[in-house]
Amino acid sequence: IGAGEFMEWELLMVRFLERNGYDVAYSTNIDTHTSGARLRAHKAFLSVGHDEYWTKQMRDNVEAARDAGVNLGFFGANNAYWQMRFEPSSTGQANRTVVAYRSDTIAKDPVYLSNPAESTLLFRHAQINRPEAALIGVQYAYNTVRSDMMVGDCNNWVCAGTGLIAGDTLPGLLG
Repeated sequence: IGAGEFMEWELLMVRFLERNGYDVAYSTNIDTHTSGARLRAHKAFLSVGHDEYWTKQMRDNVEAARDAGVNLGFFGANNAYWQMRFEPSSTGQANRTVVAYRSDTIAKDPVYLSNPAESTLLFRHAQINRPEAALIGVQYAYNTVRSDMMVGDCNNWVCAGTGLIAGDTLPGLLG
């Protein structure tokens, strides 16, 4: 995936919000990680696009904002899914290196033995026990289905102008 593709959904949301005159402020992941009080100064927190990697502090700050009455909106899949952490850069600047071992195996992350709560595991992992459903209301499940879709009935607007008829197959569309 090209770097520009990571922000595609975020840019579409920004354009929509600004075009429609919404009063918005923007927060990066580092802002959300370090400045929880700023979140509580707004009416809503919107998570847009592929927002999979969160730090413990990000999760703590968003939950505190929610508990203080800030509305949460999630516009994407597998949000707040993997716990990651920020570490200093090679020059010592805080919060510059993203660390995520992406493994359900606790032995992969060297921090696990000294501080399991900071390990880079799924938030739903027993050692962290903060499933995304507790924050979002739903839980991500990867669906590996890849198949053809068969048209069963084309007597409604979905098929209008497509030339599709009942029994046609759309290869590779289901997934």
